[in-house]
Amino acid sequence: MSQNFTVTVATSPARLADISTRAQVGSGDNVLIGGFIIQGSASKRVLVRAIGPSLIPFGVANALMDPTLELRDMNGALLVSNDNWTTAANKQDITDTGRAPGASREAAVLTTLAPGRYTAIVRGVGATSGVALVEVYAKWRRHRKQRHDRRDNSYGAKNHYCACVGADAYAIWGGKRAE
Repeated sequence: MSQNFTVTVATSPARLADISTRAQVGSGDNVLIGGFIIQGSASKRVLVRAIGPSLIPFGVANALMDPTLELRDMNGALLVSNDNWTTAANKQDITDTGRAPGASREAAVLTTLAPGRYTAIVRGVGATSGVALVEVYAKWRRHRKQRHDRRDNSYGAKNHYCACVGADAYAIWGGKRAE
């Protein structure tokens, strides 16, 4: 028995399939930092999450129980912040992404960003410490030429939030702030 396969090599630049950083968050300047770049000429809708309690079922010990999130531009200016995502003015929009955090004490920011460099900073509320995860998702549209999604039985252009695939968003750094 023999099988024939067709291999197609993509010539476009690679894009990240997943963008997240997990680290120990301490007090003071000992924070979790995730940086990313929005490329292209158009603004992109992004969802940035700071996850702590939702890590516990995955065996992560010492999870940060109440993370807070700051989104800053390339000059360090604070653009938006959030403590508990359920208190966000756009809570329903966050829910509608299908990527809302699993715990109410986790933080999320859903906003539109112009091309540029950005930094997400995760701290513990009340100077608490623990392990946290920062994630960035970008909105993209699936077009008719792309594959049929068996999970929702849909074809055509539909909005999805994906970990920065197809949205010209790239990770550039992540980790704890250096002392």
